Amino acid sequence: MYEIWSLGDSPYFIMTNNEVYEKIQSGYRLPPPPGCPRAVYQTMICCWHPEPHSRPTFPEVQVELMRPDFKLLTWTAEDVAAYTEEARTLGVPLEAGEELYIDIQNCFMSK
Repeated sequence: MYEIWSLGDSPYFIMTNNEVYEKIQSGYRLPPPPGCPRAVYQTMICCWHPEPHSRPTFPEVQVELMRPDFKLLTWTAEDVAAYTEEARTLGVPLEAGEELYIDIQNCFMSK
């Protein structure tokens, strides 16, 4: 999901494998990619749960992504019209970064 929302960016491109392992063990999770809705990021975080048995199954993720409030692949003309012209223009800044959805990002951090 991260690679899809980041348009194919490598998730940990600036870290070595050892650095990634240490960060993940301490509870670090990637920040949301630019333009990633909170609900989608929450689903990503659930998939990255430190306990494998607590992660959703693929069918559970599929059901989650098909929820009506996700509307990821089923936008109507009315949905598109609801957004401002700026939001529909390519090249405008998107919300992103380490500070976006910080409450979700830090849910597995070591105390």
